[in-house]
Amino acid sequence: MKIALHEFFPSFKDKIYQAFLLYGNKPNLIENVINELQNLDLRFIRTQDAEFWDQHTSLCAPTLFNVGRTVILVQEVPEKKFSSYQSVLNALPENIQLILTSSQFRQHSLWVKNFQQSPVRALVPSYEASLDQSITILKRCLEVCQVPLSGQYLKTVAQWVQEGDWVSTAKTLKLLYQAKNKNAIQQEDLEQLFHHIVMNVEEIFLPLLNKPDITVIEYLRHNDQKLKWVRAWQKLVWQCWQLKVSLEQYKKTHKEAQEKISAQHIAKLATQLDPPIFFKHLPFVQNHISKWSLEFLEKRMDALYDLEVNIKKDLFQENDDISVIQMLCSA
Repeated sequence: MKIALHEFFPSFKDKIYQAFLLYGNKPNLIENVINELQNLDLRFIRTQDAEFWDQHTSLCAPTLFNVGRTVILVQEVPEKKFSSYQSVLNALPENIQLILTSSQFRQHSLWVKNFQQSPVRALVPSYEASLDQSITILKRCLEVCQVPLSGQYLKTVAQWVQEGDWVSTAKTLKLLYQAKNKNAIQQEDLEQLFHHIVMNVEEIFLPLLNKPDITVIEYLRHNDQKLKWVRAWQKLVWQCWQLKVSLEQYKKTHKEAQEKISAQHIAKLATQLDPPIFFKHLPFVQNHISKWSLEFLEKRMDALYDLEVNIKKDLFQENDDISVIQMLCSA
């Protein structure tokens, strides 16, 4: 059965499935999803494939002793051992749950197909967490730590830790909450703690507009904050350049794509990039990628690089001659 990232913890807690397979190209995301199990009272055994097979008989065998609920985590299981693990999965005692992970499996894997079709096994694709999923997981972790956080601040922090650092973030916020004598956490507390600034969808695409106005970063107090914005912009423009190259190559080999490439195919190519374009940015990219030339994107990358250098040199000041608008418009 296929389930979403944020459904892993409640499904595990309620023992809905006997075994879980978390797979995807984000090992750190997988690790952070599993970390939420720290909040449960259980016997946790972490192992690798070779180590597991050295002692799997004793680990998975029924016992007369009441050792309680046990979870065995086997990291990076290999494709070629599917049949061997199948026999173990079919004979698991009721008090044992198995969690398997892989950063190599893809949709065609026997493992993926088997877990997706099984009613007692859960398949958890782990490529990225949506903002809603991040909010759900972080909210659970904060409830365990007994830290109240208003809805807007919860969303803000969930955006910052969308790559998955939910458990440690909740623990850090607990320390902050205690340090404030349990007074409400405010925006300035969060900014000081995380040294972060959130960019919404409209802000992330500012450098790619025909007449970009990114003076928003002039009002940031610290250069490290300005650099975070610039690097986020650099990453997105680089991704769009990669996507444009892929689309141009596709057009050369597919005559039927000369006039227009479907939005679905653009999305497919965008998610195959390294790193992939984040899904919430796809609608804007799909609508505008045909209008952006490689030369346009290259000039934007050069302009953002110059901007980064100037910020590092402390040349980017409110009254300086260097104008972000002029720099990008001239590109």
